[in-house]
Amino acid sequence: MDLNFQTESMVLFFLVLFSLTILPVKIGATIFGSTSNELKLCAISVFIGTFLSMLCLMLIGGFWV
Repeated sequence: MDLNFQTESMVLFFLVLFSLTILPVKIGATIFGSTSNELKLCAISVFIGTFLSMLCLMLIGGFWV
């Protein structure tokens, strides 16, 4: 069983996900002069924002009707 394709695909997936979500948050924080514009803090804010939006979607529901 060859697992190289799956491992490389996951690395590529996380790199694309990183560049589409965390980097714009870091760039925005830098542009607006935030003092907390470290990469790890931007990643935490993206995670919290995603979690809260999914929670609101489950609680409110009916967006696709």
